[in-house]
Amino acid sequence: MGRPPSFIAQISKAAQANSLESERPWWRKCPFTAGWHHSKQLACVLCLEGSCKRLKEIGLDEQRRPLANGQLPSCDAKLRNGAACKAKVVPGKRRCRSHGGLSTGPRTSEGRDRIAASQRERWARWRAGD
Repeated sequence: MGRPPSFIAQISKAAQANSLESERPWWRKCPFTAGWHHSKQLACVLCLEGSCKRLKEIGLDEQRRPLANGQLPSCDAKLRNGAACKAKVVPGKRRCRSHGGLSTGPRTSEGRDRIAASQRERWARWRAGD
């Protein structure tokens, strides 16, 4: 009694999966989630092709080093004219320096105090229902 054709197709898919597993085993955790708590780390399907796509989106290689300028992805933020920004992302971020990639927040104690006061005022208004 012969095997049905669907069974043969399943075997060939399993063989292809095994060839991918030899490059990156299915149990290897995704480098993108490497620093996360062990219960949150993922075995990523996107990483089966040899390199982590999520790290490349933010301009980093698998060792979390910045990619070369020619390999950095573009920002793709929507501009006023409707086009997408073609500037390169800041390594480790999803946007370029013009669209929020280099924001560091307030640097002086006066600036931090000003931000804290405005946040307290904002939350007080929100709690009051204004």
